[in-house]
Amino acid sequence: MIEIKIIDRAHKQDINIKNEPFDLWGYMRPSFVNGEWSYTVQKLPAEVVGEQCFPDENYDYEEMAENSIFVGAYDVVVLPSTKRDFLSICISTI
Repeated sequence: MIEIKIIDRAHKQDINIKNEPFDLWGYMRPSFVNGEWSYTVQKLPAEVVGEQCFPDENYDYEEMAENSIFVGAYDVVVLPSTKRDFLSICISTI
């Protein structure tokens, strides 16, 4: 699951994490109508689905913080909280 977070001063090192490739299979088109946000998803035809990777940068948090907002997309792995949860996950996937 991807989690979007604002990168604050306590996590400023995250703005220079190495970028990783991701699948590019469509576009999300946001809209703001009558005070409400919504979006539509436009999927690409299978023959043009591909992969993209943003170039790595060397950002300076302190230099940019006054005029910038840093946002990160984190791949979150949910781990079982107990041995029983772990066993349930293992059994259900067998």
